[in-house]
Amino acid sequence: MKKDRFLKGIFGTISILIFSITAMAQERLVTGIVRDEKNSPLNGATVSVKNNKATTVTKPLVPSR
Repeated sequence: MKKDRFLKGIFGTISILIFSITAMAQERLVTGIVRDEKNSPLNGATVSVKNNKATTVTKPLVPSR
């Protein structure tokens, strides 16, 4: 009885750890430049993920020196 309870506890703990790791792995960094029809960079453009509620706004470009 105690062994079964111990094994269930271990299994539950491992399941929670695996679930939390996969949940954290859903975030990805996407980089690039949003451009208009004239190929000029757009600052403050709203970017969204297709079939998802995730959205963000692009940051202003910093001119290179």
